[in-house]
Amino acid sequence: MGSKINRIFRKERIKLEIVNRLLPLEYTLIPQFLKNYLALLISPNDDEEKVLERSLIKVHFQRTPVVLTHDVDTHWGYENGMHILYHIEKSMGFRSCFNLIAGEKKYQLSRMKIRDIIEDGFEIGSHELYHDGKFSVVSSLERERRIKLSKEVLESRLDVRIYGFRAPWLSYAEDQLMLLEKDGYKYDSSLCNMREAFAYSVNGSSVVEMPLTVPQDFYLLYHCRCSPKLLVNLWISRILKIHQSDGIVVINAHPDKQDMGGIPDTYRKFLQYLEHHKELFKVMLPIELYCLLTSLSSE
Repeated sequence: MGSKINRIFRKERIKLEIVNRLLPLEYTLIPQFLKNYLALLISPNDDEEKVLERSLIKVHFQRTPVVLTHDVDTHWGYENGMHILYHIEKSMGFRSCFNLIAGEKKYQLSRMKIRDIIEDGFEIGSHELYHDGKFSVVSSLERERRIKLSKEVLESRLDVRIYGFRAPWLSYAEDQLMLLEKDGYKYDSSLCNMREAFAYSVNGSSVVEMPLTVPQDFYLLYHCRCSPKLLVNLWISRILKIHQSDGIVVINAHPDKQDMGGIPDTYRKFLQYLEHHKELFKVMLPIELYCLLTSLSSE
């Protein structure tokens, strides 16, 4: 299942980048059959994917860190799903990070709207300025503008500190970490890794990459056609494997209606497993994991 998920991630990123280079439209507005067709024509082979120059951060944990994150991609997710997942997590004593789109017209940022989430110590991360799927194909100058402005907008409107970044559609750019470092970000979480489960630094950047180490709800539900029950079983199986390897668990559960926000009982069942196995796993915020990684790795 791990290798299959990796192939799905790669193909989706390839489709995103190819189509946005060819057509001046938002990725989500392009019919699926057209994205698939163009990707088949132009896609590189899997073994041609560039390997990043990484330095793995391997440390020993008393309990395996679990980071819960949520990319808020839709109006429904912002107005409803965020609060649904927040209340489930809060009831179990967990906290998570909600990644928000700073300039998206789909929802209007308001501290009052998510005041309880912020005041209860949940983290807010940047999910870029727009969700148009063009992050990795725009010019470096435009990418820098999006990274910088998304952080400024979120911090100004919500009165929070922004430490982390996740590119929409996990669309990674080669200069990404350099630009994030320049604008004061501490960590990035725009890559996925189903083979390993470690944080790492890339090309000498001080920004820590904390990749998704568990397949996203969206990919399991809609690309792999998993049932909600199978999704929970796969997540549990994956985190147990990560625990054995002394890695980190980074999960992205979307609060949108078509994802976990629409099937909250599925998400609750997974969190109940974490709640019942606190001797193995410790839920923490991304910035808390960043501080733990940097302190332990420097010892």
